[in-house]
Amino acid sequence: MQKIQIIENTYIELSDGVKLSTRLWLPAGVGGDNPVPAIFEFLPYRKRDMTSQRDEINYQVFAENGYV
Repeated sequence: MQKIQIIENTYIELSDGVKLSTRLWLPAGVGGDNPVPAIFEFLPYRKRDMTSQRDEINYQVFAENGYV
């Protein structure tokens, strides 16, 4: 199992200045000049609802396999 890092609360700023609140699951070694593919899932108002525990398993597997 590859070590991952979870960043609970960070923002992605869009070109119009709108900020999206996010949680990120990062694979080991990501950052700097080492780009990796990303999977973006848009779920408004849903950082902690009843299905988030189930979905977090998927996000961890993606990060363990090199995806942000």
